[in-house]
Amino acid sequence: PDVIRNIHIDYIKAGADIPINIFYLNQ
Repeated sequence: PDVIRNIHIDYIKAGADIPINIFYLNQ
C-alpha cells in the first residue's frame, strides 16, 4: 500500500536501513 511505501521512504530519510528490512519482513 502507499502508506507502507511512505513509511518506507520516511525510514530511508531517517537513515534507518535495517529497521526498514525488519518492518518489511513483518508485513
